[in-house]
Amino acid sequence: MHESTSNPTEQLVDVAQTASIFQVSASTIRSWRRRQVSWLPAPVAQLNGGAVWLRSEVSREAARYHHEGYSNNRTVSLARDRAAGRFYTPSDTAHFLADWLLRAGARSFLEPSFGDAAFIVAVNEQAEKLGLERVTWIGAELDVQAVKRARLASDLLPSEIRSGNFLALEAEPVDAVMANPPYVRLRHLDEETKRQSRKVVFQSTGELLSPSASLWLPFLIHSISFLNRGGMLAMVLPSDFTYVRYARKYWGWLSTQFEELRVVRVRQRLFPDLNQDVILLLASGHGGATQSVKFEAYESVPDLIESRPNVQSDIQISKIVSGERSFQRALAGSDVWSMLQEEFAGSLTPASDLMRFRIGYVAGDKDFFHPPSEVAEAYDLPAASLRKSITNGRRLKGHGLSTSKLPESAVDELWLPTGGELSDGELRYVRYGEQLGVSSGYKASRRDPWFRVPTVEIPDLIMTVFSESPLVLINDAELTASNSLLCGYLISGAVEQFVLNWYSPLTQLSIASEVHSLGGGVMVLVPNEANSVLMSDLRRPESDLLSIAGALASGNVEEAYLSGRAALENRAGAENVQMIIEATERLHHWRVRPN
Repeated sequence: MHESTSNPTEQLVDVAQTASIFQVSASTIRSWRRRQVSWLPAPVAQLNGGAVWLRSEVSREAARYHHEGYSNNRTVSLARDRAAGRFYTPSDTAHFLADWLLRAGARSFLEPSFGDAAFIVAVNEQAEKLGLERVTWIGAELDVQAVKRARLASDLLPSEIRSGNFLALEAEPVDAVMANPPYVRLRHLDEETKRQSRKVVFQSTGELLSPSASLWLPFLIHSISFLNRGGMLAMVLPSDFTYVRYARKYWGWLSTQFEELRVVRVRQRLFPDLNQDVILLLASGHGGATQSVKFEAYESVPDLIESRPNVQSDIQISKIVSGERSFQRALAGSDVWSMLQEEFAGSLTPASDLMRFRIGYVAGDKDFFHPPSEVAEAYDLPAASLRKSITNGRRLKGHGLSTSKLPESAVDELWLPTGGELSDGELRYVRYGEQLGVSSGYKASRRDPWFRVPTVEIPDLIMTVFSESPLVLINDAELTASNSLLCGYLISGAVEQFVLNWYSPLTQLSIASEVHSLGGGVMVLVPNEANSVLMSDLRRPESDLLSIAGALASGNVEEAYLSGRAALENRAGAENVQMIIEATERLHHWRVRPN
């Protein structure tokens, strides 16, 4: 038997090491000790003024803790979190917000949807680090399992927990709100939650809540009603709040609630597992008022914590309310917008003055309403009832500027019965659709008769929607298009002249400023954004259509847009055009997240 030569102290672990083994914070270990939880073994000694445990005992109990389901690790799947609109907060961001609130004097807190208790743990840890006494909480959460996990992960007292729907709670005064509210759309919620949402918004703001709103908005508004005078708020919100139509008017209301409003954007993802772009809303001086928002943009969370902003700007709230994409413009740089106002004074016009964009027709079941040729032949569908149509924007690339150049493989046929009686083959096809359940689909069931697709028109232009440089085609073949594309209808001028002015770096900058992006930086044009794109008459010769068509035929959409550079330089000068291009690149940089 050999005598052990190991150092006895190597078998001991302190608070930090014990926290690492349990995969929790040191503050949680201290909370467990105070509460004398069953899964934390008793310390075996005091060493250098702190408690120490046997490593073997801690490892054994930690394994049991995780195995038996006590762990505060997320047991709710990511899919379920997304469905409920819950996206939990990384500790760095949570600690930054906690530190900001605590240093300003907040000692009582509301967390209206505490989830995995990241904010609660962060505040408690920061309070301890700053040498402060324990803060008090009002913590609300609908998820019963999350409440149980939060009790284990934090030192929330039973009297501080409000289980159930936060929107139904009566306001209790606190110094600060710290929250990452649910992002789920109202239309996906039960009727009672919708009713409560409308109620709290109207009671506080006097405004009617739009049916297209998301749950974060009533959570934000109801949370503010809990604040003491002079209180503060720190919330993680979807970046939609900076531009979406239904939220604009509430910026005006917010300006009457706080002395200072601050919006923070971080290019690095705050939620690595989620394609959701977010902002941090920091508000202070509840009971005051302001006319502007301080906007800051940071490359990374460490830059945020060290206060190293890449962009700083004061944004007038009146401009946000009016629909101006002020935060995007700040990211592009104020100098480029000043230059545009100077060089293009009075000549910048929204696309809607020349061309009105709308989505294409809404069929419902794509396969049924666009039968392949063999199905159309099998049911003997009349040729007069089949309309040439575009349903897929990806098929349009690499075929030039005109729909007449598209190959057959890029074009589908829409079954659109004429107004008269149906043929025998069409009647059989209708019965086939009913057997498939097409008639009971969401769109079809709201039509009478269900099989007649409404508002099928022939646009002058057809535009793809998923791109920062959308493809725009002249519809000389008089095709129809589905709602996967935008359709342009000429109001003034010639369609060729519109196309010449559209394909330019100036338009690309306006697209980058006006068009929203999905998670991951993918841009998607909707009609009101396409109509808002700014254009100018560049007086390009019609011969430039050939260079645009050639670039598009080779599949080089960027080259088609750059074909307008020379005409733009003639108008504004090479240096100013380079400024436009660099501003567009900056917006691309902020939209596309680092890996």
